[in-house]
Amino acid sequence: MDNSQFFCASSFDSPPLSVAGATTSRWRSHSPDFVLLDKVAYLADRRNGTTAEAFGRAGQSVQVSFWLADPPGLSHLCVHGPGLKKTDFAEEPRIVNAEKNIAILHVYFSFGPKDD
Repeated sequence: MDNSQFFCASSFDSPPLSVAGATTSRWRSHSPDFVLLDKVAYLADRRNGTTAEAFGRAGQSVQVSFWLADPPGLSHLCVHGPGLKKTDFAEEPRIVNAEKNIAILHVYFSFGPKDD
């Protein structure tokens, strides 16, 4: 499946860390009341202290990391699938909703669950 129609070239090029302005150690001592969060996630293997891992229906691992920036800077997420190729993602991962310390993401793969 050709997914080039669903991705912007920038989806694979997350902002430099100095631009993102985020380090998790800084956020332990200073947590603003809100952040501005980009609704589309980047496909990048960039991990930090916020990285969480979940598994899809086909058993694939998906890692998600927040890169937080003080407002008015734009915070973003990086999504990584160890062992997956860019073509395994059917669409750009996106944030469905976020509130406090919970984010719901939509990650759509170009393959279905494994047959038992």
